[in-house]
Amino acid sequence: MPPTDDAAPRRLDDVDAAALAPAAPRLLPYQVLFALSTASISAVIALLGELRDTLGMSDLGAGVVVMSGFVAALVALVGLAPLADRGHGRRLVQIGLLLGAVGLVLMAFAPGTGVFVLGRAVTGFGEGMILPGVRRVAAVLDPAHVAENLGRLMVGEVVGMVSGPLLAGAVAEVAGLRTSLVVFALAHLAYLPFGAHLPADPGEKAHEHRTSLDLLRRRAFVGGLTMIGGYLLLLGAIEAVIPLQLSDEGTSTLGIGLTFAAFAIPLAAVSRIGGRSADRVGNLRQTVVGLVVVAVLTPTLGLTEGLVPVLVIFALFGLTDGFAFTAAQSVVSSSVPQDRQAAALGLSGAVEVGAAGLAALPAAAVYSAFGETVLWLVVTAAMLALVGTGAWLVRTGRARSAMAAVAAPPVPTRG
Repeated sequence: MPPTDDAAPRRLDDVDAAALAPAAPRLLPYQVLFALSTASISAVIALLGELRDTLGMSDLGAGVVVMSGFVAALVALVGLAPLADRGHGRRLVQIGLLLGAVGLVLMAFAPGTGVFVLGRAVTGFGEGMILPGVRRVAAVLDPAHVAENLGRLMVGEVVGMVSGPLLAGAVAEVAGLRTSLVVFALAHLAYLPFGAHLPADPGEKAHEHRTSLDLLRRRAFVGGLTMIGGYLLLLGAIEAVIPLQLSDEGTSTLGIGLTFAAFAIPLAAVSRIGGRSADRVGNLRQTVVGLVVVAVLTPTLGLTEGLVPVLVIFALFGLTDGFAFTAAQSVVSSSVPQDRQAAALGLSGAVEVGAAGLAALPAAAVYSAFGETVLWLVVTAAMLALVGTGAWLVRTGRARSAMAAVAAPPVPTRG
């Protein structure tokens, strides 16, 4: 991997010859898997406004639904990600697909809020089992193009963001809300045979039984997580509140689904370009600039009314995300050795779902009590504080690592 801005170069161990194959074809099955996973999640979120009315949920209950999935995924990401570093990525994918299907069926036939929350938690745990191994493969395929390959993987993620709400909305119009969830459960089961034959992970495997949490001793790594957490606070608030906000303004389920498409299509268009840019000009600088732009745009969500302005704002979010979030993942990846990539990116995923989950419930409560203007101003302030803190941690952590490398005594050689 080439050095990033103000960072000492990080040497990765050599990978086997399989890693020299073109990245795009090898990542395709993982992109499809990511698309299925994110499609299911975004479908549930897009249907949340109508499901709230069907099941008699309060705004707070809808926030609990979102939070339960995030928290369950967090547990899987923290506890199980190191297994992918030890070569068990395929097994995690298979079990995750099964759990995803079970959770979707529970939600489809839930008689009330309690069972629906349980189903969302089961699905979240399954999706949390899938993510670490998938991101690890993208990070180890080509050490010189980590951010670009993570950007390729993000294309699959955003295809799911687009297709999930649109498909869910279309099926709901024809066959009902619950049928939409059954369709996604069947899709999980249909992908099981492919999950058992995913392309091999070419990276160096871990041999020690370590947890993800020991990585928190790395200052630059913690800084990367902090910046990602700041951004995901915003996304968690969006996922919990925007469907309710638009539903309260009379927007249809299909219209709410279009907001996710407005975000995802620009993101898919630029994510690979954004990754390539981060590999060349510096992942930290690109992360900070992109997230500050997002923060500046956020208060406008409270100053607009109706679907069209939200579509424009979401499109701008998507364009910026393609550069900022891809670079942020590269910051995390560049902070650890190759045999810890799944643990690092899994912990990053845990921060993503944890921050989004923690934001969901209070965001719904603030929206219900004070309205959208106050909510989005509070979210903006919190995001800027976390991004600034994270950037400082990354810079100082990299500086310490560089000084330690210079001060290290030379390794004696035999003459």
